[in-house]
Amino acid sequence: MSITETTILAPEENGNDKRQAVLDAKVAAMKEMVAKYSQDILSFGKPHTPRTSETSQTGQIVVLTGSTGRLGCHLLAQLAEDPQVKHIYALNREASGDVDALFTRHTMALGEWGLEPTLLRSSKITLLVCNYNQERLGLDEDTYERLAGSATSIIHNAWRLHLKAPLSEFEPLIASLRNIVGLAVRSSRPGGAKIVFVSSVSVLANFTTMSEALERPITDPCIAAAIGYGESKWVAEQLLLTAREVNGIDTTIVRVGQLTGDSRIGAWSTKEWLPGLVAISLKVVGALPDREGDINWLPVDVAAKVLVEMMRSNEPVLHLVSPRPVACTHIITFFASRLKLPLMPYQGWIERLHTAVKAQAQVQADGSSKKRGAGVALTLFELFRDGHLGIDVVLSLERALKASPSLARAKSLDEEDVERYIAYWQKTGLLSA
Repeated sequence: MSITETTILAPEENGNDKRQAVLDAKVAAMKEMVAKYSQDILSFGKPHTPRTSETSQTGQIVVLTGSTGRLGCHLLAQLAEDPQVKHIYALNREASGDVDALFTRHTMALGEWGLEPTLLRSSKITLLVCNYNQERLGLDEDTYERLAGSATSIIHNAWRLHLKAPLSEFEPLIASLRNIVGLAVRSSRPGGAKIVFVSSVSVLANFTTMSEALERPITDPCIAAAIGYGESKWVAEQLLLTAREVNGIDTTIVRVGQLTGDSRIGAWSTKEWLPGLVAISLKVVGALPDREGDINWLPVDVAAKVLVEMMRSNEPVLHLVSPRPVACTHIITFFASRLKLPLMPYQGWIERLHTAVKAQAQVQADGSSKKRGAGVALTLFELFRDGHLGIDVVLSLERALKASPSLARAKSLDEEDVERYIAYWQKTGLLSA
């Protein structure tokens, strides 16, 4: 995941009236999208077989969407290892429509994140090429009916991560969610297939009270009205709450925070915001930014295991962040020591980065070659300038800790974790001169 917690209400603007107008427009668009897709979800009706008071947790058949990304790969690995899971149908897009091409791409993704590529040859896993927006998810009728007839749970992880895109560009994903709900309702499982939705703490972008954010539905869209990504997650949450209340299917919304590299080799995508920050600190700014506050980041492999455990919870909303936050300064100091960089106040760091961005703009205007690393600075400057980097909201974990023993056991980040991240980024060439 990238900057899923970054809060950007609006670009710098003159006057509160204009900011309020932007907020009002965002809220109106969010409500309109909820209303539009709620009608489809209401039309699905209830599952054919009513939910029973006791549901078996053995022999689970899980549909997993978006298994080729970093979290998705770890989810697939955790599900494959889980003795209570009988089979996994891994649904992914593939432009060519060729399952062999999907197999190759998935194999490479598993290797990139330090997971065993031969996992895909397990008889427990079936890879399927799909199109989430199409009828029957783009699957042939027999395959779709097989899933509908056997799926006990659906972990819906597939989502686009684009931090500058408006809500309208996420509408295809909302349409996809509608089709996921349709599959859950058709399941022969009593009460339909359970849906676990991988949401984001970005739905709390504008949460401003001094108390902790509870594991409850967010009825006020203003709280999520910031970036299109978080707004789309809020819309999805509302639709799933409707499906839970009206259609009667079991849904659990899991608001995931910042995920770090895994706890074994520290594999953390170089396209995400913290690797970008470290790289431009090393190559462009010459210092790391010091920040106040705590961080509640969690290793991606731990998060995947927790999500599998949360699949067996009946709670409507859960949070997924570390139960043992650490001071941001503590972690940044480890990075500074390892990379031999000084620390400087965040605002001063932003100003120095801004100077580098302006210099790069002049270089481009002159037609000169780009300085390596400056392109990253140009891309991320506005996000770092306006964002809070996910350290402002305190999240309640009362229900999450009851749902997941692995979350309760999760350790805090330390110097060894930082060493693993740096070693991985060095291996990829991100921190090279």
